[in-house]
This record gives sequence, C-alpha cells and structure tokens, in this order.
Amino acid sequence: MLCIVDDPPLVEALGVHIQEAPDFAALHPIGGSDEVMVVAKRVKPSVVLLDFDRSGDVSAMTILNELRRDVPDARVVVMSGAPNGELVARSLSHGAAGLVTKGLSADRLVHAMRRVLGGDAVIMLDATT
Repeated sequence: MLCIVDDPPLVEALGVHIQEAPDFAALHPIGGSDEVMVVAKRVKPSVVLLDFDRSGDVSAMTILNELRRDVPDARVVVMSGAPNGELVARSLSHGAAGLVTKGLSADRLVHAMRRVLGGDAVIMLDATT
C-alpha cells in the first residue's frame, strides 16, 4: 500500500502504474500536510511518498518525524524538485528510506518504491538516469 502526498498529475500517473502492479494493493492520495497523519494512521501504508516542496503549513521534516514515530513500519521516501546533498542528509537522518527528484517517470518511481519495500535505501537525484 502506498500513500502519496503530492499534486494530482503525479497521483494520476502513478495510479495507472499502481493498478497494473500486483505488489501494490492500493494508492491513497493525500492532498496536503494536514491530512497526512490522519490518513497514514488509518491505512498504515507500507510506503509514503512525501513531497518536500508541498508540505504546506507543516514542514516535511516534521511530517517525516511524525510518520516515523506514529507509523513506524511505513517507509518514507522524500521527493523534491531541487534535491541536494544537504536535503539527502537531513532526510536520511530523520529516518527517510530515500529521496527522489521530481520529474522521475512513473516507471522509475514505481521501481524506487519496490526497492524501498525490499529494504533498500533509494537516492535518485537525476530524472534522466
């Protein structure tokens, strides 16, 4: 099960791939930071794709800390439009299972989520490789 905190175009693109992937049971789009913990506590996702750039009133690092505390089995992958070494270090030190750049194809995002579910840490900072 995958929860995603991002805008509708990515949710739609991933939704098509998730429906075709037997290893993902469901996709739960979350519209904003105020909904993250409510939905995550209810559905207990395996993976949360957290948009660092769209966290709203609550910082992505605060959400990440709350997810790690309240839904400890969820693997969290932070996504950013401007990833850098500092963000990678901060995300990993706060318990993220990885960091990916926006602009990755839906296929590559699904691949990253599978790797995270398999226990790997994933860092994909370049949308083209």
